[in-house]
Amino acid sequence: MNVSSRCDGLFVDINDTLYCSMYLEDQVVKRSLTDPLMTSNCVAAGTGFEGSDSDELDGPGGIFVDVNFDLYVADCGNDRIQLFQPGESNGNTVAGSESLKPTIELYYPTAIILDAEKYLFIVDNNNHRIVGSSLNGFQCLVGCYGMGSLSNQLNSPLSFSFDRSGNMFITDTSNSRIQKFEYLEESCDNSSKIKSMYLSLLTPNSSIYFQECSELSSYYEVIQMNVTVTGYYAFLINSEMKTMDACIYTNNFNPFDVSKNVQSHSRDSDNQGQFKITAALQTNMIYAVVITTSSRNLTGNVSIQVSGPYYIDFNRILNTSSVVQTIYLSKLTTNSSTYFPQCAGLSSYYEAIQVNVRRSGLYTFFSKSGMDTYGSIYNEYFNPSNPFENRLSDNDDSCDQDQFRFTIALDSSINYILVVSAFFSKVTGEFSIFISGPENVDLKNISSPSAIRKPYMSAVQSNYSSELTTNSQTYSRDCRRFNYYYETIRMNVVENGYYALSSDSSMDTYGYIYKDDFNPLNPFENLLSQNYRSCSYEDFNLIVYLHSDTKYVLVVTTSSPNKTGKFSILTSGPNNITLDPYTQSLTNCFIGQKCQFYKKSIGVTLDDILRDQTRPNMTMTDQTILVKINAALTMIMFIGGLISSMLSLLTFQSILYLVLLLAIIVPENSAATTTTIEALVRSRKKILISPALPVTTVHLSEWSDTGSMTYRRALHTSSLLTNGKVLVSGGVNSTDYYNNSTELYDPLTETWTDSGRMNCVRAMHTASVLMNGKVLVAGGDDSRNTLNTAELYEPTTGIWTMTGTMNFQRFGHMVSILPNGKVLVIAGSNGTRFLNSAELYDPLTETWTTTGKISVARFDFTASVLTNGKVLIAGGVTDENVGQGTELYDPSTGNWTAAGNMNTQRFGHTASILTNGQVLVAGGFSDKFINIAELYDPSTGTWTITGSMHNARSFHTASVLNDGKVLVAGGYNSSGFSNSSELYDPSTRTWLITDGLHHSRFQHTATVLKNGKILIAGGSINNDFLNSTEIY
Repeated sequence: MNVSSRCDGLFVDINDTLYCSMYLEDQVVKRSLTDPLMTSNCVAAGTGFEGSDSDELDGPGGIFVDVNFDLYVADCGNDRIQLFQPGESNGNTVAGSESLKPTIELYYPTAIILDAEKYLFIVDNNNHRIVGSSLNGFQCLVGCYGMGSLSNQLNSPLSFSFDRSGNMFITDTSNSRIQKFEYLEESCDNSSKIKSMYLSLLTPNSSIYFQECSELSSYYEVIQMNVTVTGYYAFLINSEMKTMDACIYTNNFNPFDVSKNVQSHSRDSDNQGQFKITAALQTNMIYAVVITTSSRNLTGNVSIQVSGPYYIDFNRILNTSSVVQTIYLSKLTTNSSTYFPQCAGLSSYYEAIQVNVRRSGLYTFFSKSGMDTYGSIYNEYFNPSNPFENRLSDNDDSCDQDQFRFTIALDSSINYILVVSAFFSKVTGEFSIFISGPENVDLKNISSPSAIRKPYMSAVQSNYSSELTTNSQTYSRDCRRFNYYYETIRMNVVENGYYALSSDSSMDTYGYIYKDDFNPLNPFENLLSQNYRSCSYEDFNLIVYLHSDTKYVLVVTTSSPNKTGKFSILTSGPNNITLDPYTQSLTNCFIGQKCQFYKKSIGVTLDDILRDQTRPNMTMTDQTILVKINAALTMIMFIGGLISSMLSLLTFQSILYLVLLLAIIVPENSAATTTTIEALVRSRKKILISPALPVTTVHLSEWSDTGSMTYRRALHTSSLLTNGKVLVSGGVNSTDYYNNSTELYDPLTETWTDSGRMNCVRAMHTASVLMNGKVLVAGGDDSRNTLNTAELYEPTTGIWTMTGTMNFQRFGHMVSILPNGKVLVIAGSNGTRFLNSAELYDPLTETWTTTGKISVARFDFTASVLTNGKVLIAGGVTDENVGQGTELYDPSTGNWTAAGNMNTQRFGHTASILTNGQVLVAGGFSDKFINIAELYDPSTGTWTITGSMHNARSFHTASVLNDGKVLVAGGYNSSGFSNSSELYDPSTRTWLITDGLHHSRFQHTATVLKNGKILIAGGSINNDFLNSTEIY
């Protein structure tokens, strides 16, 4: 058989006729294997054109032909099973959408088998389950508990088969396995089965909800079922109401998300007042049956009779919630704005609608229209030139008639943008949007510009060409890496309006627009708009409203340092824009820290040096403790230096050698150390060492290499699993390559092994080990976009699965596991600005909800869970400067309160919870690299300076050892990348130098193993990313 396309399904009938379903041709063809006169293929089903009419198919998959030569086709794209009888070109829908009698809802069925009694078995691919029919209708057989990797779950099953005993074998595609499910016999003799009864009544006082894709409100009741014996159960439902519906849910039923956890569904389609529903129920599972009607607000009596292997206990769930629905009517016209929904192809008309919910919770959006509609919702704002940015959810055809539907958690404190468009280009028409949720929703049409896609079709446009070379100016674009080449271009605007600016280059270009002026030493100052890799392109595309009386500066740079190449800028708008390049010239003196400088005309005063510490116009007695200490140390250093210079010509040097030798030989904390050194020095009568200041330079445990990871990486995460192994995930392994690889370290064998890949490439994300042992990874950056996605790692299977999406895109954020098991994610950056939002992840529902906002948006800070359950955040980069402020989160109220200021501004520091409950903050960067450490006491809410590290450092790691000491290692300082490490002893509040790392590194990870050792992994040095690891 020669075919013009691939065969997704093959079948040979009892007459040796071969059937092939051609997915790409939307057709099934057949040919005899025994008839030599049959030289060409015959059409068995489908017209060869995609469609949903009775004679059409949309991507046919699996096929089955019975002994009567009836052809059953899994019509994947139409979510149905079609039956074509011999000689008939029109098929009948026997399962799925638009069947004559309600059967079961399917989502992309891919395979089908018919047994000898003509019962259907279907692979319901996108519902991740196997369903089958019986005397009592359709029911879920396998995978009835949602997508997953557990033994009773499936993930995108593709095909299946039965052995002679009735056991089922399934290709569990996304779990990379073949699953066997043993046959469970279902007796047809109902007389021997045990029957259970339940009586119900729907009244005007019953709760109200809306069924899937329906604008009709219905009364409903939820009954929890307790199953003590696994088996098949048949439900016979009788009612005086003629349009009854019943659904069986696993785990729980949420009236605000009615499509989740559905196991079985049936209705009284013939208006007989009676119908059946069957289900395979297991012990130790929670089930709920929902009784409702398919007509608006009907009331009446209902009885449920259940036959099965044992009794079922029914418990009515009280205080169920009622759902309200908001309706929005509008239309798309030729005057509507346009954009490119998938960043490719043709443009579509759209309408942007601001959504404000009055009460936080789950909301379901669906459409009704004569058009094929496409819906998407965005967090805070919508950028038509990049429809993937800030997008929380989108959908196309989840409701009949090509209408969209999605359910999403919304917060009352956040503005959302709903974008409604036609799926096909330049289609216009009326539409209705229905939003169901716990409260009504406020909706408002908002103006939004049209996306202008290259090539520019506007008659008014400007074109500018230039080149970035090794002679171009350089700066730190992201305040992390240096040597980004850039060019500054003045923009002269003569008419107000929306303008589009787009780059064309072989480089990955990044574009910024600044208002009034651009300061390369503080690239966040005056920033108006930015863009990088608009949609799937490697060029930027900015759409921004510009004023003729305002000065603007366009900065063109690259996504990674040290990139050069030619570029062109195309502009379009109501008038020409004159682009005038210029060289940035800094005529002022700038003082401050990276990306946080301030101007000085000439000269540097002591006030400038101590700008963030001194209190102007106050005496020394009123200054901070840090200024007083610095002043005292300055005097001591001066006097000590004078004495030292006088004695250096004598025997000081020989004494020092002896002191160091004794310090190394004599054990730590030995009284002999101080006594011996004192006697030695006093006997020489050259210098005096006070017994109150013992010399404690100690030789401690060594570092040892422990194998290498498969992948080089920095800005990754490291998590200690409950089995003692360490999971490393994501990160960057070159200046512009981010990855999704994960690896496991086994301390017993000291080896690394690959552990699959995350669903998303990400770096600068967070990873949290949940109380159930799973690892939650959230947010980060993929080099193209900031992420709001999250996923879960299951250690028992090594499989990653997507979970609920955060409300905000973020990277460089902090995360804390609260005592109640929820995960708190805080602040960070969305790539445009720093964030002050926080949100909670609930592992039980796999959903994110927003919680109280911090008072100051921040990035590169620390977060610590205190012994009282509260969360302390400290320092970081803010919109104004490097912060020294701290705040406390109370999980019981969801609110943040100020917790005083640290003595030192800092970011890139570490925070460690000591065994006494205090918090040790160490190192970081402000106007210089910091060696100062300080302690926070939760009982008093105060910060105090403690011993200073021997080496200033930032972006290092800190680990609390089993003996309560804190080990800091690596990092970066004024001398470059560091391999030094030192120990903090809380009992003496002093730092002890220990052996250095074998490899200098920063942006690495440190993990305290169950055996008390410390695992250091990866990091970078001089743009060289490391795969080496070592143990302390």
